[in-house]
Amino acid sequence: MYTINEQKGWYYLKKNSRQLTSLGGNKVRTMFKDLAERLVVDLEKYGESPSNPVSLVAFHYSMLDFFVDGNREDMERQIVIGFDRGWDWTLTCPSGNPDLMMEWMSLFGRGETQIENGIAWVKTLTKMQLCAVTVIGAYFESVNIPYLVATLISAKELKKYVQQIQRFQIWVSVEDGTKALENFLFYFNVDENPD
Repeated sequence: MYTINEQKGWYYLKKNSRQLTSLGGNKVRTMFKDLAERLVVDLEKYGESPSNPVSLVAFHYSMLDFFVDGNREDMERQIVIGFDRGWDWTLTCPSGNPDLMMEWMSLFGRGETQIENGIAWVKTLTKMQLCAVTVIGAYFESVNIPYLVATLISAKELKKYVQQIQRFQIWVSVEDGTKALENFLFYFNVDENPD
């Protein structure tokens, strides 16, 4: 059973009354009550594996183990490297068919514009946001997708957007992809929430 213990503005997660630690040995804690509550729900439902962003555990354990003490410039550099046509499949349409190209651009934007705007965007992000982009970028094999979701796609349109992505990446489950993007948006925005 997972519980929350508040101490001096921090919310510590416990498992069977013992301090929960990430795989990297860090205490699982947060300054955000809503994040702590959602982590407890996901820990109960999905367990402690940090490999699937359908659970917020994937985001928060990555934050604790790699981003809290990580070098910001290195984090940015890793994401910026992803804005490359050779790595990000969304930046190059696989067909010269005009109809498909128009559909592709409506879903993923124009490659050169996305690269330029995405790189500038990365430099504005907090560490939590860099973490969220890294986790969901790995899931979709695209940093352009989290850029679009964070800047253009409304939360109400996530399922439809994942259905459209699935046409080009059939391995993407609509249910899991939608939940992963919902978690991404939550984690991406949690430290900007005025409450």
